[in-house]
Amino acid sequence: MLERLEKASAKVGLKINVKKTKKMRIALNNKEPLCTHNETTERVTQFTYLDSIIDNTRGTEEDIKARIRKAQTAFSALNKIWHSTTYSMQTKLRIFNTNMKSVLLYGCETWKNSKYITTKLQVFINKNLRKILRISWLDQVTNNEL
Repeated sequence: MLERLEKASAKVGLKINVKKTKKMRIALNNKEPLCTHNETTERVTQFTYLDSIIDNTRGTEEDIKARIRKAQTAFSALNKIWHSTTYSMQTKLRIFNTNMKSVLLYGCETWKNSKYITTKLQVFINKNLRKILRISWLDQVTNNEL
């Protein structure tokens, strides 16, 4: 298959760069090397593609952890807005919904949908909403009320 790809690419003037080419196999029992130009391509267990982490376990856990870290960084960058009295609560919530959720959910269409993932994302959202709304744990506001 790689040879066919190489021939088709050559017809339009493209060449496969072995140093930049990586391979990841989902079927871990297949140990056969993948060669082009008499060189073996590097085997990896995960890689980043379009800012999403793809791994050979077909899992999405690492990708979700990375998205939560990126969203937390974006949230922290806007601390001045969250603590400001200049902006209304409605404006702060609109900023949160447009900026934080888009960073958090980028690439989510490739994730496996499970209750665990939904819960993990909802915990992140609830935690940050409580910070924006200045709700202390002493206030005993339920997640449904939030």
